[in-house]
Amino acid sequence: MYQAGAAIADWGKNVYVKIPITNTKGESALGIARELSQEGRKLNITALLTLDQVRDTANALAGGAPSYVSVFAGRIADTGRDPVPVMKTAAELVHRHPGMELIWASPRELLNVIEADSIDCDIITATQDII
Repeated sequence: MYQAGAAIADWGKNVYVKIPITNTKGESALGIARELSQEGRKLNITALLTLDQVRDTANALAGGAPSYVSVFAGRIADTGRDPVPVMKTAAELVHRHPGMELIWASPRELLNVIEADSIDCDIITATQDII
């Protein structure tokens, strides 16, 4: 994953390399993310579902290159939990670090756009239906 991420990052200054929070074996990819970020490579750490993952990611990327932390709020909602409290705390954790932004990923409804805005989320992904 490190080698592919390094190669992809070199494609251009506007490239953010997407790194999943865990690999296919369920092992943390934050060591790789930390190394790439400290080398100046921009990252999008994705598929986060818990505040522990957000906290660990923010700590791993702190002081590195600009980065995105992508929390799958829609998947959190799919479990029957309200994603807003999680995303609000995630925004607070991420915004402690300059150059780090929070993505509300996998929204399920238009209301999520309003919710993301209300908690100071930086970016929300949106399907054509939501747009």
